[in-house]
Amino acid sequence: MNDTYSFKSNYSVSNDINFIKFFNDVTETTAFDADILFLNRKTQELKKVNSIGGASSKMLFNINKKNFPKKKKDISMPERLLPQLQKALAEEIQTYVLKKNPNSLSISFQKIIDNNMEISNCQIWKKVLHFFKKPIPNKYNTTLEFRNSEEFFECLMQFSMTYLQKEFKEHMENVVSKNLKLAKRGGRPGNEYLIEGFLNVIRLKCYYDVHDDIFGSHPIWQVIFHAFRIGDYELVGRCVEKISNQESYKKIIDILKRSKENIKLSKDEVNDLKVEYDEEISKSRDPYKKAVYSVFLNKEVNEVNDNLENWIWSKLVSVYVLKDEGKSKLVELQKLIKEECGENYFVDDQRNYTRYFGVLWLTGQFEAAIDILYRGEYLIEATHIAILCHEAEFLIILPNLSDDILLPCNYLKEYLYGLNFPKLIIYYMQRFEESDILSFIAYGQFLKNFETSSSENLFGVCVSRVLCDNDVQRDEILGYLNEDGTVTEGILHRYGNVCATEVILQTAKDLNFQGKRIESIKLYTLIHDIDTATKILCELLGSTIISKGRNRSIVLDFAVWFTRLFSKPEYKINDDEISSTLQLLIDLGTFFEYAQEKRNREAITYMQQFEILPQYIDSVQKAVDAYHTMTTEIRMILPDIVLAYVNCLVDQINDYNDENEKVFLKEMGQALFQYVGRISYKFPPHIHTKLLQLFGFFK
Repeated sequence: MNDTYSFKSNYSVSNDINFIKFFNDVTETTAFDADILFLNRKTQELKKVNSIGGASSKMLFNINKKNFPKKKKDISMPERLLPQLQKALAEEIQTYVLKKNPNSLSISFQKIIDNNMEISNCQIWKKVLHFFKKPIPNKYNTTLEFRNSEEFFECLMQFSMTYLQKEFKEHMENVVSKNLKLAKRGGRPGNEYLIEGFLNVIRLKCYYDVHDDIFGSHPIWQVIFHAFRIGDYELVGRCVEKISNQESYKKIIDILKRSKENIKLSKDEVNDLKVEYDEEISKSRDPYKKAVYSVFLNKEVNEVNDNLENWIWSKLVSVYVLKDEGKSKLVELQKLIKEECGENYFVDDQRNYTRYFGVLWLTGQFEAAIDILYRGEYLIEATHIAILCHEAEFLIILPNLSDDILLPCNYLKEYLYGLNFPKLIIYYMQRFEESDILSFIAYGQFLKNFETSSSENLFGVCVSRVLCDNDVQRDEILGYLNEDGTVTEGILHRYGNVCATEVILQTAKDLNFQGKRIESIKLYTLIHDIDTATKILCELLGSTIISKGRNRSIVLDFAVWFTRLFSKPEYKINDDEISSTLQLLIDLGTFFEYAQEKRNREAITYMQQFEILPQYIDSVQKAVDAYHTMTTEIRMILPDIVLAYVNCLVDQINDYNDENEKVFLKEMGQALFQYVGRISYKFPPHIHTKLLQLFGFFK
């Protein structure tokens, strides 16, 4: 009986134990399956998180983009595909400069990065594009005023803190998803269970005071810190309610209850909190309790701020909560990062420039952040981030093109660095000038409002330098004149007539400087600057018509075509003097052709229709008076005209025996002799000597 009872009793206990074990297994399996189902809804997000690493990701894209390296045997996939990213960004820039909607640029960049995840440096782009999700209202006249405004400070701090909160939350989700059994989240959504699961995985040491409460299954200060760290202020408030009766924490509890609002602490509130910390908290064994206080008091808790992301978040919050000194404390933080710690501290032996970039960017040191990317050979990223900042009108730009890429703005009272934005753009444009002129021009659009030291438009100078040596490309980009005077517009006209005119004007100047006068004249005519075109043509004729050769014929033919344009209203010349000079030079070109072909009688007769040289002794004074009103272009070739004319007279005297004609020709020669002696013009020695010899024939 007893044995039977005993047997039944043991059997029942054993069944109960097995049932409890079975129930626990089923519960755990169900919770595990629920976790999987819950996380499946975030598959795409987790893929994105995993692709860039967690909070301590070490993904590097250390690629030389400024100097083309020698071909490597095993080139990485990202490096092989960089031209793909470069091309996608360039195409977007081409579209953007036509539409000019600054708000659309960051959205377009985001799409490009999303479509090129395997080759984009997401550590960089996530920080940058987060900042541009919402435009900062700019009601200020200058960039400096905007950067020093309270609105900019508030937006900067909000952007940076929310970014770090979002990143940390993604890191927590990543940790939980990879450790579902340890996390035991049970598929329950919400930050409370995310924190619970995360703390289950990382198994923090349970340093907490015995009279403090717990939240879920973890010390309450751990939960408060992590809720505050991911920006869940509603959960912070719920936690605080559980310890609201603790008089020792009265000041911090009052502050945390206001966390749903923008906490701003006066100096008195900070001092009171510091007193509470010194008296009640400083000797606590709970690092998370200390960490919550330290966020508001700018203190260090090494057990909690154990990585760069936690440290910078804590520093930013401690700056942001100060009601009166926030902006000045931000400057102190910026100096600590940029000057006291600097590149040597943040950039390790692996040349991890992206880490230093992140710290600079999140603390509002945009120019220095772009510079570190440029020096770290992330030229694609540096250039396009600089463009985003420039178009959003908060980039501090150095005044001189000759400056380094980054320099402190010592001429300003504020602590600011300036970026040589034009130089950075020019460096990037160089990769397109031979292979992709459309992209070259598109990026050059960002230089339109800058000038060189000689007050030339920088965009025009850059484009001109490329087009001066390429006739076909020049016509395609700038447009050209047809033979009938009509205009065929070039690609540059897509960006507006003002833009095209500036570049055409600069190219015309440079072509003229290089001695390519006809090409220069065509471009001046293209923008209807007829007076300048005519002046250059006069200079060209003056240097060409005195010499025999094919070049003279080409220039004279061009000049005749050019004068035909004057009949069209759009090509009307305004300067009558230069117009008459042009016509006279064309006529003199014909005279020189006759003279050098020994058609002496025709040359002499042709010259007689002009009044620049005397025909008789009585007309010498009139010719001398005309000399004083002679234009520079004619005066410069006067010795050549006189020599050619005298040669024709001498040859004609020698060729014919008609004494009456000889007398007439000699009188003309004597008139020329007197004319040369009376004008205040020193002829070149070789011409002067030759004339003295020839004048002997007229005695």
